[in-house]
Amino acid sequence: MNSETERKLKNKIKISGLWILILFMFFSVSGEDKISVVCFNNVTPSSLQENPDIEIYGIEVFNYWPDVEYLKQMLGRQKKGGVTYEEWLEQNKEDYRPISDKFMEDLEKAKLLYIGQRTSEAANTLFKKYPEAVKKFLQRGGVIFFDYGSASPSLNKFLKSIDLENPSADYKNMKSGDYSAVPWEKCDISLLKTPHDMKNGRIAAHGSWGKWSDKQFAPFRNINDPEKRAGMIIQENVLGKGVVIFNQIYSIFRKAERGGNKKLLENTLSYILKRDVTKYKIEMMKEKGGPGEPAR
Repeated sequence: MNSETERKLKNKIKISGLWILILFMFFSVSGEDKISVVCFNNVTPSSLQENPDIEIYGIEVFNYWPDVEYLKQMLGRQKKGGVTYEEWLEQNKEDYRPISDKFMEDLEKAKLLYIGQRTSEAANTLFKKYPEAVKKFLQRGGVIFFDYGSASPSLNKFLKSIDLENPSADYKNMKSGDYSAVPWEKCDISLLKTPHDMKNGRIAAHGSWGKWSDKQFAPFRNINDPEKRAGMIIQENVLGKGVVIFNQIYSIFRKAERGGNKKLLENTLSYILKRDVTKYKIEMMKEKGGPGEPAR
């Protein structure tokens, strides 16, 4: 085993638990690349989002919750037998911590800022309290991924401040309902090609946009009206080097066995990091102990 491979394997860090209500996740990939995910998973308390097993890519996760009152509200909606806020804190004290200024330190070494599903209310905390940190993150080449929820007062104000049009800001631009999203044949982007060829596939989506700015492009379209309706919108060169992604495609950041889009997840991470993330997984599978475990 060469020294470079040995160094990567030694840097492999296991992932922590991922079933959560509202959290920040910071992914650390072996080598110099860093991924940071901010995830406010506003789902029903009885059905917590299960995120994909990303440890096979050499990723570490740190969990935060951004809004104490919001977390209390969500826990309070649980059915009989659910835990209280205090019990939740005690059970998860090793894995979760409240948002603080340390978030800015973590963001400085990060590559991806992930905003999870249906997060309009909770995301206000982030964009109201740390707008300058997020701007610097984009200037360094960071990527923000909005998964469904991308409309809140603080977010809209932030996006306007960086001259970026939010396709979700005008509800008239949105159309609900399930449909099949297809890759746009006129879009030549690595997200559709590396490591998996997505050109001929159909992907389940819910909700689409009917308008986006000239600075933005839409790699996935509604199969029923591909010329006019998009399931994913991307803008590159934000504040110089940054990228912002608005997504309506189902379950990219969900476990594959729960209907997640594993191939699109790997393509998305590869597009963000500008390298094939599956190569790390293949490398680990060749070593003793199996995939996702450090070599002995």
